[in-house]
Amino acid sequence: SLLNSLNIQVSHLILSIEKNKNIHDIEVKKDITYTLQRLVKGLSSSRESARLGFASCLVQVLAQSPKIQLQDVMTLIEDSTKLTGT
Repeated sequence: SLLNSLNIQVSHLILSIEKNKNIHDIEVKKDITYTLQRLVKGLSSSRESARLGFASCLVQVLAQSPKIQLQDVMTLIEDSTKLTGT
C-alpha cells in the first residue's frame, strides 16, 4: 500500500541521514526534498486515515532530522495547498 511504501521510504531516509550526518550531501538532499514533497501532498488527501499516516511520517522525518528547517517545510505546505480556481 502507499502508506507502507512511505513508511519504508521514511525509514530509508532517516537511516541515510543518520549514516551520512550531512543533509547537504546532494543525494541525501534530493531524497529529503522528494520525501517532504510527497508527505506534504499527502496531508491534503481526501481520506482521513491517509492524512493521519502522512502526518505521522512527516513527524518522524522532522523529529529525526533536526537540521531540516521548519520554515522550508512550512513554505512547501503553503505552496502545495494553494487554492486554484478555473
